[in-house]
Amino acid sequence: MMDPLVIKVFGLITFSFVMTLTILSFFLTDKVHAEKTESSHASLAEKMTQAFANKTFKILLVSICSFTISVYIFYTLLELYEYFIYPTSIKSFIDFKWFYLASKMTRAGINPYDFDSATYLKGFRKYFEINSNMKPVPFVYPPNIIPIVFPLSYLSSANAARIFFIINLVSFVLLLKGAVSLLNKKDLVWRVMCVLLCLSIFGATLNLSLGQFSSIAVCFLVWSIFYAKKGENAIAGLLLGISTIKPTLSVLFIPYFLFKKRYLLIFTSLLTSSALAVVGLWMSGNTNVLRFLRLYKDNSKVFFSHFFESPYTSPTRIDAGVIPAGLFPGNVDLINLMSALLIAILSASVVIFIYQNRKRGQFLLSSTFSYAEIALLACLSLVMGYAQPQNAVILVFVVVFLINFCQSQLKAYSGFDMFCLFFIVLCLVMHSHIAYRYFWHIYTATAGVAPFVRATIGLLPNYAIVSLIFSILTLKTSTLVDATD
Repeated sequence: MMDPLVIKVFGLITFSFVMTLTILSFFLTDKVHAEKTESSHASLAEKMTQAFANKTFKILLVSICSFTISVYIFYTLLELYEYFIYPTSIKSFIDFKWFYLASKMTRAGINPYDFDSATYLKGFRKYFEINSNMKPVPFVYPPNIIPIVFPLSYLSSANAARIFFIINLVSFVLLLKGAVSLLNKKDLVWRVMCVLLCLSIFGATLNLSLGQFSSIAVCFLVWSIFYAKKGENAIAGLLLGISTIKPTLSVLFIPYFLFKKRYLLIFTSLLTSSALAVVGLWMSGNTNVLRFLRLYKDNSKVFFSHFFESPYTSPTRIDAGVIPAGLFPGNVDLINLMSALLIAILSASVVIFIYQNRKRGQFLLSSTFSYAEIALLACLSLVMGYAQPQNAVILVFVVVFLINFCQSQLKAYSGFDMFCLFFIVLCLVMHSHIAYRYFWHIYTATAGVAPFVRATIGLLPNYAIVSLIFSILTLKTSTLVDATD
């Protein structure tokens, strides 16, 4: 009898390729040549484009994607409904428990950054149902999140969890609306496809289940890009500053906008972020900044030495640091070297790409930016530092780039363009609900899975982020320039 793992991997690969071809075929339906030639000299890509150029076919493809994604969304909603009814249970809103405890500690005059395992455990047992063998880890979120979570301390743990879930859900809806607003053409079918692709990202719904801030931060980031495109730099800066509550997702956009000479935007964002941080430090009793930095450093060491957060053993990370750990287990020095080298190569590639675009004169103004650049920064934010699956919600920028690229092309795709598009869609499918859960299972399996399989098949979501960067870099993006001033 065939190994069940082999069957799962085969089914996963089949699903990934079928979904990729389905979505790619949808994009091809919108590409009709000016000549509409059927000559024998037409390339394979051109013939495929003509074959798919049918509105009925496009609607059929949207229906297939809608059904596939809706099935998982339905089960996710059932899970979220259970969490909403029993918000303090062991498996409900796991990450939210840390935010709520930090707010309670702050209100009680206890410094949440002054980590004491017994104090944390006592607080968790008081407000939530927890596992008897739970080992608390320090609170390592930036102080600018304290003013935002503090009002929750005036509510019971159950009501606070429910209200936070509603806020999280509303922010996700606004995120989807913002992604649609960034599309060049807002035809109904394209808008529906954009929403479906964003919903298909595993990190999007996982964020709701965990009670995390990722979708809230990305929501502010999406609308910051929207207002920056319109030249409303003060509003864009305010939103960007608030998005720094999740700095791993938003911090790269600050030097990017500085490079684009959006000085008012940068000033407003830094002012907003600094104001939140100062208030947070004051509220949490960390008026001595040097002491706070020492506490934060010590907490980070404890946090990242925890088994589930370790760069060497973690099954829940999607950043590039986990790739060498899977390929060279146990060799700490080589892991650190390869991680640093991979991140340096990816970062340098993106920086050179942005600089050369400006140098070649593709942008009429230094303050303009393209969706390709935004998508690259989004992927780079997942690669450079600590990133968990819920952070993948930022891949909505890749969805926007992909759709706008397909809408902006005035001629047929070349074979090379189609290959790049296929790879981008495939990488997005790797982070869809069904696919990611299989990868997660393979990576976390403690028995019956060969280390080679765990380091290759199990780490495909990590490879997908890296591949997205190289695929976008090689794809022609000169038609995506958007003057904003």
